[in-house]
Amino acid sequence: MCVVLLRSSLLTERSDRLLGIREVADLFGVDISTIRRWEHAGYLRSVRVGERGHRRYHAADIEHLLERRAEGQEGTN
Repeated sequence: MCVVLLRSSLLTERSDRLLGIREVADLFGVDISTIRRWEHAGYLRSVRVGERGHRRYHAADIEHLLERRAEGQEGTN
């Protein structure tokens, strides 16, 4: 839980910040394909940026999901 709180506090510095899929995967300790799967399942929302439509995630959304996961409320395994 301490690690999650540390990760979470890093995100709150600028909660309007957009994170790349690799950053999000690293925060959760999962592969980027898992992040895509969570997005498809509705756990995460992304915004598409740039010409190629790269996924970006709002830091506040990621922080919320990290907190829920730490509390055991989310089925993101």
